[in-house]
Amino acid sequence: MKCLEEDGVIVNGTLYLVNVSCVVADAPARAFVKGIKPHTAYHACERCQDDGNWNGRMCFSRTPGVLRSDQSFRIKVDSDHHVVDSPLLQLRLGMVTNVVLDYMHLICLGVMRKLLHLWLSGPLKTRLSGREVKIISLELVSLRNKVPDEFCRRPRTLKDVNRFKATELRQFLLYTGPCVLKTILPSTQFKHFLKFSL
Repeated sequence: MKCLEEDGVIVNGTLYLVNVSCVVADAPARAFVKGIKPHTAYHACERCQDDGNWNGRMCFSRTPGVLRSDQSFRIKVDSDHHVVDSPLLQLRLGMVTNVVLDYMHLICLGVMRKLLHLWLSGPLKTRLSGREVKIISLELVSLRNKVPDEFCRRPRTLKDVNRFKATELRQFLLYTGPCVLKTILPSTQFKHFLKFSL
């Protein structure tokens, strides 16, 4: 890859320059290709130098520590973050700015699933009533015949939320959720949900 980046490749007499603009991978794969600690370890935050705290699971503070930069990554300012030297360091690739965090795990399977669990079984101040959950489920089922074929899955009731795939959570976040939550959530919560879905 380094040779391609430096010398390019000639195809039909034309020189094409090659560069890696970004790396897209889930958390375990990112840790592997970057040669860093896995996402459940201390010093694992990919964007700042927060050590993390163990509270039944790895937690990072809400206020970020010193932000990581491509340069600080390369010179290993936070040596505890690194496990091995990544072969990607040989490329002109920003190891912080060009290795992106993945939407599917962070937003769909992370935040959206957490919101649904808070609304269904969280603390009383966040939990929806059984009647509200039933209304949402009925409205989701009523949308089954209205969802175009381009969607991989048809909406299901909220009793199946533990088995929702990332595509279903994404569909709820972007399409069905704004429709079914409008009359259920308090106005401020619904506005926050809409901002999140955009």
